[in-house]
Amino acid sequence: MSESAAAAGEHRTRSILLAVLTSIVSKGGNILLMLIAIPLAYRVLGEGKVAIFGVMQSLMWLVSMADLGTGPGMVRRLAGAVGEDDKKRQAQVVSSAFFVTCLLAFTGMLLIAALLTWVPLTVLFSEAFAPYAGDLRTAAWVSLGIFITLMILGSLERVREGFQEVHVGNVYGAAYNVTAALVLWLGIAYFPTPVFMICAIYGLCIFFSSANAGMILSKRPWLIPSLKNLDRGLVRSMTREGLGLFAAGSVAPILIREAPKFMLGRSEAHGSAADVAHYWILVQLGLIGLGFVFMVTRPLWPAMADAASCRDYAWIQKARSQTVRHFAPCAVIVICAFSLLGQPFTAWWLKTESGLTRLQFTAYGFLFALTAWSHIHYVMLGSMGLGRVAARVLLGEAGVILLLTWWGIQGYGLTGAVFAAAAGMLAISAWLMPLQLQRALNRNARDTSGIMKVPAPAV
Repeated sequence: MSESAAAAGEHRTRSILLAVLTSIVSKGGNILLMLIAIPLAYRVLGEGKVAIFGVMQSLMWLVSMADLGTGPGMVRRLAGAVGEDDKKRQAQVVSSAFFVTCLLAFTGMLLIAALLTWVPLTVLFSEAFAPYAGDLRTAAWVSLGIFITLMILGSLERVREGFQEVHVGNVYGAAYNVTAALVLWLGIAYFPTPVFMICAIYGLCIFFSSANAGMILSKRPWLIPSLKNLDRGLVRSMTREGLGLFAAGSVAPILIREAPKFMLGRSEAHGSAADVAHYWILVQLGLIGLGFVFMVTRPLWPAMADAASCRDYAWIQKARSQTVRHFAPCAVIVICAFSLLGQPFTAWWLKTESGLTRLQFTAYGFLFALTAWSHIHYVMLGSMGLGRVAARVLLGEAGVILLLTWWGIQGYGLTGAVFAAAAGMLAISAWLMPLQLQRALNRNARDTSGIMKVPAPAV
């Protein structure tokens, strides 16, 4: 291995480590928000109105899906251009991704706005929310505006990932989390509405995202989006790859996580706003845990993309081995934590009994571990330009899981929903995605220098 390759590998490893360390600080602010402010809002608003916030989170994920995978595709290409120190290519990648994202964002906004205008809310969100129709309508319009804005800003924030500066973005994230927690904690008693909760948690994010994006562009002015840097060929290739990344990283996991909220609300045998609120509690705990998974996978994506552009597949294999080796003990700890600490922790967190059973917590802990395993392999495949491979697996799995979930809810309610999702993942992605990744890495044998003879993915 040459000295330059060794130095590049050390830089990738150092960037990941620095990103993880700063993510711990950022995650501390997020935990502050979850542990202090949200339980207060739960008690002040009650289960019904908190459920409105839960379905607005679902709307947020639906809006974020509208980028069609442009963000990850942009990061992969930008990481390669940064490695080559090609500023012209960097500008083309950022401008192309930005304008594509704007077009998709406004298209998604118009479609969702049409639904909110002409389709009754009880049809969209179920009859369980009929008593809260006024609050639900206002929250939906406010959320739509906030989430579209964040989607556009996010396309600029992800530039930091391409430059392997995730740690800088984490500083902004930490400041946002602490500020949001304080605003929600101090203001929920004076403004006890779901709209205030949405504005405090997500509206404030606009300010910090704008500051982060502004700092990126002021430091690297050649990246300021411009139509003259729009590359049609790049747009086409990015869109094709983005569809695979969109399916694997957005459609499949978001549907699996968010669809049960609507299914629980519509189930005649096991459906109510309270059931949705209970499921929302589990999802919040899962999102806290996934934040720790993202601490590793978010910087891993550009690092592996950079290694792939340099054809340094030895580093990719090493990174994969280390990640998988540490996963098993972490998964066991997480499942045990959900099983043994889920009920007492939730009672302390919410200052009231949630109604969730130990069996439900244990099952969700197992589901969380499988979700993390799937996400890790999605990142590895996608960063190597194999997003379509992951998409085929995850889309097929999502269809199976949704059918199993609906069946499980009809017979066993929330417990059935969680077990059904876990069974679907265990049967498909838990073994098939690692197999696909290993096949990709074994496609060519190593030569005497230790560098794999695998063609670099098309950029």
